[in-house]
Amino acid sequence: MNKVKFFVALVAVLAIGSSLAAQEELTAKQIMDKAFDVTKLAGSEAVSTLTIIDSKGRERVREIAMVTKLFDNGETEKRLLRFLSPADVKGTGLLVFDYEDKDDDMWLFLPALRKTRRIVSTERAKSFMGSEFSYADMTPPILDNFTYKILSEKDVKAWQFLKLKCGYRSLENFLPLLETG
Repeated sequence: MNKVKFFVALVAVLAIGSSLAAQEELTAKQIMDKAFDVTKLAGSEAVSTLTIIDSKGRERVREIAMVTKLFDNGETEKRLLRFLSPADVKGTGLLVFDYEDKDDDMWLFLPALRKTRRIVSTERAKSFMGSEFSYADMTPPILDNFTYKILSEKDVKAWQFLKLKCGYRSLENFLPLLETG
């Protein structure tokens, strides 16, 4: 479900404020494709903080460094997440090869065991490092798994704002997430 929240945020931030439809008549799906494409960076680095709050209100804070780089003319994004703190997860890493035309590859490095293990597709719905995120949430949504419709348009100065409705194309795409959630 976190991937859906991210997806809704992507729609709200990018598609609504986009002037893409003003340039030519585009379908809602074409607008989403273009909005998704403009978020791709040739490379990026970030350090972020993940705060996990359990049902009793206890907090666990984790600091994560992330680097990304595009390969194959933007067809593949390689992403490395590495935990910087606390000590019990320090050095744990997640390497993701996000392919445009096939299933992503994902590996988890566990420094305490000095082992790298591949995350297979049947494990993608499992919790990522004790958070509410799943391994599937570590990759962008597949835009073809959704339907899109332009609900309204509004012109403000030189900008055209769009309100899009996005829905699941088929619930079958999300059954593994629902069964474990």
